[in-house]
Parts: sequence; C-alpha cells; structure tokens
Amino acid sequence: LGNSLFAQKVISIQGTLDKGYIGNSVSIFQDSSSSLGYEQIVQKSSLFKSNNLAVPNLGRSHNANWLKFELLNDSYFDDVILNLSNPIIDQTTLYIIRKNNIDSISINNFTPIRNRVFDHQFYLYDIPLKPGESVTCFLKLQSNEQILAPLTINSPKRVLSLISSSDIQTGLYLGI
Repeated sequence: LGNSLFAQKVISIQGTLDKGYIGNSVSIFQDSSSSLGYEQIVQKSSLFKSNNLAVPNLGRSHNANWLKFELLNDSYFDDVILNLSNPIIDQTTLYIIRKNNIDSISINNFTPIRNRVFDHQFYLYDIPLKPGESVTCFLKLQSNEQILAPLTINSPKRVLSLISSSDIQTGLYLGI
C-alpha cells in the first residue's frame, strides 16, 4: 500500500477562465538525469506526482522538470492561451497530445522576443482546442534559476488584456 495512485485532474477551460493559476491541477516529474525525452516521459507517466500548490515551485536544480495536465474545452472558444508568466526560465517545450497526434512548441529565453509567436517576455502558447475537445499536455522546463511555474489559461483576447495591464503596472512601478 506504499504506492499511491491519483486521478489526473482535468482542467475545465470554462471553469478556469479568469480564475487564476492552475498549478494545483498539474502533476510533476523531475528528471534528475535531464536526459529523458518526451517518448520516455510518456512511458514513465506513473512517476508523476500530484501538486497541491497554485504555483508549482520546482526549486533550483539542473533537473529537467515536467508538468503534465489535461485540458477539456467546455467553452465556446476555438483556442486558448497557456501563459507561463515567468520570463527567467531558460528553456520550455510544450507537447500537446491530441488523440494520436503530437505537436510541440519550444521557446527559450535566448530567442529574441520579436521571433516568438507572441511578442512578449512571458512564455505564451496558443493551444487550438475545439469546443468539446480535450488534450493532454506535457510541459518541460529547464533553468539555472529557481523555477516557479505560474500557469494560467485564458482566451487570446483576455491574455492580451492581462499582459498589457501587467506591463503598464510594471512600467509605472519602475518609473516611480
């Protein structure tokens, strides 16, 4: 009975919009070898542990940190944006599994912001997701700094509004 099983929480898009961080609905695996790729991680899915923090704190190490979560689009949006609002993470890769298809999006801290899909310092991922559809996501994070993973999900319009407001507040704070 030493092993514990848990059901992966499904993140409802409608229930998540405008509600804050989704960290307590993700599971975590820290690859101390930093050598496992996506194919090996999927096979080791049972090693993922549930997370109870709204913003996962993965510490400071040279581990490859993996977050796993499932999204269900019970809204009327055709796509959502996953926002990882921590610009000091060195490298990120999001794997989106839709039935038997796998898409991946890699963004790193060394790519000029103008070369990103979204012209912003946060890691923003567009996830096409038709109403009623669900996907499983694996997010790989690596950094030489402490990794905090403040993850939110919103509509594209709402994300742009939120990051614009955040940028204005930061500008005012730095200006003072």
